[in-house]
Amino acid sequence: MDRPPTPSPRGRLLAIVGASGGCGASTLAAATARYAAETGRSVVLVDGAAGGAGLDVVLGIEHVAGVRWPDLVGCRGVVDGPGLIARMPRSGPVAVLAHCRESPLAVGAAAVRGVVAGLVAAVDLVVVDAPRSWSLSSVSSLSSVGSVSSVAPAPSGSQAPGGVQADLAVVVAGTGVVELAALAATAPRVARHVPQTHLVLRGRRVSRALVDDVEAALDLPVLGVLGEDPQVARDVAHGIPPGGSRGPVADLARLVIEALDDEPGQVAS
Repeated sequence: MDRPPTPSPRGRLLAIVGASGGCGASTLAAATARYAAETGRSVVLVDGAAGGAGLDVVLGIEHVAGVRWPDLVGCRGVVDGPGLIARMPRSGPVAVLAHCRESPLAVGAAAVRGVVAGLVAAVDLVVVDAPRSWSLSSVSSLSSVGSVSSVAPAPSGSQAPGGVQADLAVVVAGTGVVELAALAATAPRVARHVPQTHLVLRGRRVSRALVDDVEAALDLPVLGVLGEDPQVARDVAHGIPPGGSRGPVADLARLVIEALDDEPGQVAS
């Protein structure tokens, strides 16, 4: 039985970082957001990959109208989170802030800080699908950024929150030579910004010895091993969000939320 979410004076911020291409970070981010919503949390899923396929495609909601990142490029200050969320497309109970393939605009750091800070102040959990090229400092150390932005009507008496600190980062990478080199380059940088950083390895028949070697080399814990999950590919092809079916991705999503709630997890294989 899922235990109720841990009470918090503000929302939690979770960054899932893809250290290598095609490692499944976006799929894990979507499945984690879905699992968190099923435990009773209010959740927003944020796409950090401009120019990519888009999280809305992963979730099967690319046809759903709503605010996307290009609409927020001009934001200054902390946005009105509830007002923004009301205008975003949803995948079931999860509000989604995706990029637009037709307008893959780069969003400035100030706009990112203001949007993420406003969302964190409005919901229980913000899950960010953050590629390695995205500066984690813009997500993990959000200092005060001024007054509420007018991108959405500001509620009466609203104030800009202070700093917003990421609670957990999960760095995902494959287990080939190139992928592990990318992990070695990415994970320490992430850990400098987010002290509670965990790793996820993706591959077939990943040995316990490899897991131990990676943990020793990077001095970071491996949260789980993500094997092949054919059901996820079938679900996405039919517009079904990942994580709804039992399997490795759903199991890892549960472990991520357990880690966020400071519960010990075990390596899933």
